[in-house]
Amino acid sequence: LLPPLVVRTVQPFGLIIAERSVGDAEEVLVYPALGRVRRDLRTRLNQWLESRATAPESGDDELARLREYRPGDHPHRIHWKASARHRSLLVAERHAPGCRRLALVVDTNAVLDGRRFERLIALAATLVDHFLQQGWALTLHGAFCASAETPSAGMAGDRARLMEALALAGATTIPVQEFIPNGRTTVVLSISAFTPAESWPRPLVLTLAECEQLVWLPRRLRG
Repeated sequence: LLPPLVVRTVQPFGLIIAERSVGDAEEVLVYPALGRVRRDLRTRLNQWLESRATAPESGDDELARLREYRPGDHPHRIHWKASARHRSLLVAERHAPGCRRLALVVDTNAVLDGRRFERLIALAATLVDHFLQQGWALTLHGAFCASAETPSAGMAGDRARLMEALALAGATTIPVQEFIPNGRTTVVLSISAFTPAESWPRPLVLTLAECEQLVWLPRRLRG
């Protein structure tokens, strides 16, 4: 909460001092600090997302065209039914990534101290900013944006709404696995490594320690 501005004047020798408040107090929400995704993590994310191009998401992963297989194409992109009909390998080319949905799950377990929790939120905000710039339709998942009825439902919205949710996030004791959605291409930012339950598509788990090495953070946040 910022107090109102104060206009103050002092006459010579300090004999007369006058001041007056201007405006009202204002609430200010500070967004998390943003870092920069390093090349190694960008490559890893792009390769993993490419391998999930044929994941069974509803509606947002439309087929653009089929073409002949070329050496170097990822096996996940082969359209096996069409290939069987034509008796040659065909690759499915999808529309731009912006036509697909991506879920980001953030682990806000209470085991972290204040500084590490701040770094976690900054890393999550950096990933949100990165994915949105890449054109993904992003949903955010975690205890800070979940309902009691459907913990994994998550929150959709523009950049401002997602950053606001992260800025207001607090610690929780609920396991991060509770917030992983089913049937969605999902990246999990987890405090520690874990093996996801059997599901398709299988989420990509990035630990806090990994991200601290693969994301450049502002100096004041570095461990």
